[in-house]
Amino acid sequence: MKKVRSSLISLLFLLAGSLLVIVLLNTFIKPPEEEQTLPEDVTHSIELVAIGDSLTEGVGDSLSSGGYVSRIAELLEEKEEIADVTTQNFGVSGNRSDQVLSRMETMPEIKTAVESSDVVTFSVGGNDVIRIFKNELLNVQLDSFKQPLQAYQENLTKMIQLVREWNPKAAIYIFGIYNPYAIYFSEIEEMQRIVDEWNQATQNIATEFSDTYYVPIDSAFAVKDTNNLAQTKETNEVINNPYLYEEDLFHPNDAGYSRMAALLLKEMEKAEDFLD
Repeated sequence: MKKVRSSLISLLFLLAGSLLVIVLLNTFIKPPEEEQTLPEDVTHSIELVAIGDSLTEGVGDSLSSGGYVSRIAELLEEKEEIADVTTQNFGVSGNRSDQVLSRMETMPEIKTAVESSDVVTFSVGGNDVIRIFKNELLNVQLDSFKQPLQAYQENLTKMIQLVREWNPKAAIYIFGIYNPYAIYFSEIEEMQRIVDEWNQATQNIATEFSDTYYVPIDSAFAVKDTNNLAQTKETNEVINNPYLYEEDLFHPNDAGYSRMAALLLKEMEKAEDFLD
């Protein structure tokens, strides 16, 4: 009997010792860390709807991929917190602001796209200005732009109001315009003054609406090396803006669209919580 009791006591001590060893091992030996992944509710899918003129359509894009639209999607998808980006492109080359507005009012597919969107972008107004530039050639008069500017402001305001009617929560980003003739007719100061005034009007309208932002791009298309430009003019060489499409010297090229996308991302990073 004593032998049995001694054996039981020995077995209990053995079990207790084994448990102690297991506890100590679990305490001091940490398992390898698992790969860190973001919870599913932290990642986001973004629907972006682009509306506008040839800059939205992507004229001058050698890849024919939609200009800045495809490029901003790629930049957003590089962010860890964004799962994927889908885009719909409603850009039509040559459209003035009144024509873009008319399409929004009459094309149900634009309304449907905006209703489910997270982001709406606009490139509009450039053709309003260029039409007057072409009509007046080198005799640019500031007074000629007063009525078109007023009409543009009314059209842009209606566009934003439509988006807000269809989707109160979508973030809206409006590109400014740039002066494609800056390096070719730098002596015509009225051109740049008109572009500056036009952009200021766009910026003012954007501030009147919630979650609506202005994206400046004029300086992004400016050529900084003025000394080289002067020498080029003296030797009658072709002046080249590295951000413009060589076939028309008006639309952005691949580098220009990449700049637009980068500037759009910069404004989105300032405003959007899901990009933090």
